[in-house]
This record gives sequence, C-alpha cells and structure tokens, in this order.
Amino acid sequence: MCPIRRIAMLLCLALVLAMPAGAQDWDKVEFLSLELAPSMWMLYGAGGNHVLAAGPEGLLLIDADYAEVSDKLLAKVRELGGEGPLRVIDTHWHFDHVGGNQALREAGAELIAHRNVRRRMITGQHLAVIDHDQPPAEPAALPVLTFTDTLTLHRGPETVTVFHVPAAHTDGDAVIHFHQANVIHTGDVVFFCGYPFIDLNAGGGIDGIIAAVKNILALCDEKTQIVPGHGPSTDKAGLETYLGLMEGFRDLVAQAKARGMSLEEVLASDLTADLDQEWGKKMFPPEAFKELVYRSLPD
Repeated sequence: MCPIRRIAMLLCLALVLAMPAGAQDWDKVEFLSLELAPSMWMLYGAGGNHVLAAGPEGLLLIDADYAEVSDKLLAKVRELGGEGPLRVIDTHWHFDHVGGNQALREAGAELIAHRNVRRRMITGQHLAVIDHDQPPAEPAALPVLTFTDTLTLHRGPETVTVFHVPAAHTDGDAVIHFHQANVIHTGDVVFFCGYPFIDLNAGGGIDGIIAAVKNILALCDEKTQIVPGHGPSTDKAGLETYLGLMEGFRDLVAQAKARGMSLEEVLASDLTADLDQEWGKKMFPPEAFKELVYRSLPD
C-alpha cells in the first residue's frame, strides 16, 4: 500500500474515533466547562477546546466546533455568559473548528479569523490526508473581520492579543493570549492528547509547529494556563515537554532522511519507539505522524 493511502486510512480511523459514530450520536454530545479565571471558562465536549470569556463588552468565544453541535455550544455559551453580544475567533479553517460559524453568525455573532482562513473557506478545500472535501462556505459562515499578523481586543481590564503563527498546523493559525487572565489558547498548534495532525496541503509543517510553540512559551510563566486545540489543559512545563517531543521527533526523522532513508524505510523503522511509548498510543498513530514530519522536511 502506498504511503499516502496508508496515512489517509490511519487518520480517517483516528478522526472517526474522535467524533460521534453517527448522526444520532450528536444528541449525546454535552459541553462541559472548566473555570480558568473569573468569567472565563474552557469548554469541551465535541470537537476542539474552546475558551469563553464574558465581560461588560459581551462574550468572546474561541472556535465554533462542528455544525452539528452549534445549538448546544450556543446554549452553553448563554448559560455561562448570558445574552451579551458575541464575538467568535476561528483558530483555523478546519471543519471541527468553523462548522458552527453560520449558526453562530445567524445568532448575532461577529466572526474573526486570519485572512487565510476566510480565503480557504471561500474556495473550499480538500483534506487529502483524510480524503475529506470541505465545500465552499456559505457567505454567512465567513469571517467578517480578518487580520494578517496581530489583532488586539480591549475588553475592560483584559487585553486580548490574537496573533498569526505561520506554516504551523495550517497557514492560517491564530493563537489567542488573554494577558490579565494569563490564559493562552493555542489552536491546533498544540495537541495535548498525542501526536498532532499537520495539514501539509494547507501550508503546515513541523518546523512551523516548533517555532510557534517557542513563541507561545515566550509568553508563559509558571502560572499560565494553556488551552490546546485538543486534549486537556496544561501549563508551561507541559508545553515545554510538548516542545521537546516535537523537536526530538523532528530531529530523529530529519537525521534519517539526511542519511538517505526513504519514507518507506522510516515508516518501517523503530527510530521513534521511545517517544511512541507515551505519545503514540493516543490520538494519531506514530506511522501517520512520521509521514507528516518526513514530508514536511526539505529534501
């Protein structure tokens, strides 16, 4: 079996395991909350993790989740934050993060994202690695406010910086830093539940992941709460561990590639076996991540 077909099968399996098994199972989804600071919560339950912040200016929600659970997400937002105006920041364009955009917009939300998110949503995309077509978005699902490098929101005493990290998970990733609350939402730059998915066709790469994590760490102290795109929340020490994993995995694959090992040889090897013991038994299988890293490295 060719490598790209094998990785597609592996990632499809991982994706299927990560979401409800059928349409009827969306009814079983329940959004849970973890208080991060006064009037600020981490929400989780279906797709990726969210941060919800409430204040005098209204509500700020990070990511819109799957379309199928948008009503439940909005209900949880209103339960915790009340009926104020809502802004939603998309961390990137994948369907498990922007699927609820249209429903939230129709409920009055303002949608914000990096300009590449809007560009990719307008044209539609094919996620080759999981053989999934994401069709062009309806106009009501598109971000109405886009940024290139950095966007700053002033919410009462809280300053929120939204900044682009290039060529990481995709080419449109946003990281959100709540300064006074000392909370950072990383988007899918960080998967704290195993090896991450890197969307190579959408401009992602392992070196961009590593650079982004270093940039995030520069903002952290020992009390910083870090909300990853997927997996449990963590802290600076946890993110340092994740950085070590990314750098170590990258170096092992890069050294093998420099020695002339083919992709098939790398996939058949046990060169990442030590790392796989902890990280390879969670979300994505080691073979899938090996291939993503190998293909993202220069020849």
